[in-house]
Amino acid sequence: MNSKIETMINEMKLKWGLTSYTLHKHTILQEVNALNETRYVLSTEWLPKGIKGITEEDMYPDGAATIELDIHEQVFTRVIFGGNTSFADASYSFSNQAEVIEWVKKMTGLCADSFMIEQKDERSYLFKSCIDGIPTDPGGSIHVEWNEHNQLTLFSKHGVFPNQSVAAKEKYLLQAEDAHDLFEQQVDRYAIPDFDQEVVKEVYMVEELFIRNDLQKTYPYSFLERPYVGLNKPLTWSRPGARERVSKELSMSREVSIETAFKNEESVDTQPITESNRLKVMEVVTDYVSSFYPHDSGKWMLSGMFREWGVIHAVVRPVEKGAKAFQAKLVFMIDPHDFKVMNILDTSDFAAMYESFKKPGDLRILKEEAVHTLRKHITLEPYYVYDEEEKRFVLCGKLDCQKVVLADRGTLVDEKDI
Repeated sequence: MNSKIETMINEMKLKWGLTSYTLHKHTILQEVNALNETRYVLSTEWLPKGIKGITEEDMYPDGAATIELDIHEQVFTRVIFGGNTSFADASYSFSNQAEVIEWVKKMTGLCADSFMIEQKDERSYLFKSCIDGIPTDPGGSIHVEWNEHNQLTLFSKHGVFPNQSVAAKEKYLLQAEDAHDLFEQQVDRYAIPDFDQEVVKEVYMVEELFIRNDLQKTYPYSFLERPYVGLNKPLTWSRPGARERVSKELSMSREVSIETAFKNEESVDTQPITESNRLKVMEVVTDYVSSFYPHDSGKWMLSGMFREWGVIHAVVRPVEKGAKAFQAKLVFMIDPHDFKVMNILDTSDFAAMYESFKKPGDLRILKEEAVHTLRKHITLEPYYVYDEEEKRFVLCGKLDCQKVVLADRGTLVDEKDI
C-alpha cells in the first residue's frame, strides 16, 4: 500500500473510532462536479471484526462502513454505517440544532453562511448549499443522521458549495410581474403517465427557469450534474447512412491510479466539446439514426451532448409534436478520439410501456386559458446561479409554479398530485 494512502487510512481509523473494524478494501475514485472541477476521493470499506467477508448475495452485514475522503482537500465526503448500526468507538450527542451546525462546520470546513437547513427531524438533518441564506444552483447537500444510541450512521457531503468570494452579491429586485412574459413562454402541455390507473393525463405546467436579477439573461434548470451542451438540432438526410457494428468496450469505472490522483490531473471529462466535435458527432448520429429510421428524416433531433466516463454522450430525441412526454430516446456513447460509437442506450421499451394507456378525452383548454389560470400562482424564489462565461455565481429568480391545469377540463391541481 502506498505510504500516503496508508497514513490517510490510519488517520481515518482513528478519527472514526474503527478499532472494532477491519479494512475490507480501498479504491481511489475520480469525480467531476457540476462546475467541471476534478476531485479525487479515497473510498474505503470496513467490516466489523470477526466477519470474513460479504455474503454470496453481495450483502454487507449491519454495521459495515463506507468512508470516503477527498484526497486533496482532506475533507470527508461520505460516512455510512449500514443497517443503522455502528460498532465504532465514537458516539455523537447533539442536544440542539446549533451543535449539529457547529459539527458540520468542523467536518466540512464550511462557514455557516454556506449552508442552510432544508429538512430536519429528531435524529436527522438535511442541509443545502447557499450564499448568505440564498440557495445555489448547481447546489450541494449535507446529510447527517444518528441512531438512538447517539452513534453517527450517516454523513454525506455532495455537490457544490461555492466560495462566497465567487458570487456577485447584490440586492434582489425581481418581482413576480417582472416574469409574466417569460412565464407565458415556459407554460407548455405535457403528457403524464399514471401507472396505477394506466391512463395518460395531459396538463399545462411550467418548466422552471432562472431569470437574472437585471432581466438581461436566463439560465435553464437542469437535473444533470455536469456541463451540458444543449443543441436541439434536427437530423436530416437524403438517403440512409451506414452504421458500423458497435463493438468497443466501454468502462464506466471511476477508479484511477494513485499516481493520477496525487498528480491531481484534470479529468478528460472536463474538456470542452468544441464546434468541430459537435459537427463530427452530428454526422455520426445522423448516419446511425437514418439507418434505423430511413423514412424519418427531420423527425429526430440531436438534443444535446455531455462528457462522462471519458466518452461523449449524444442525446437524440424525436421532434416533439403536441404534448411533451417521456419519449423514446437514443443516447450514443462516442469515443472522442476516433468518433466510433461504443454503445447505444435505447429507451423505446420503457416509452412503450404506456402506449396502451387510456388517453385523455377532447382537450377543452387552450394554452392561453391555462396561462391565465396559472399566472396568479407564479413563484420567483431568489437563487445564486453559476454563469459559465463569467465563472461566478450571479443572483437570479427561479421562475416556477406548484400548480398545473388539467387540459381536458381546466381543473387546477397541485403539481405533486398528478
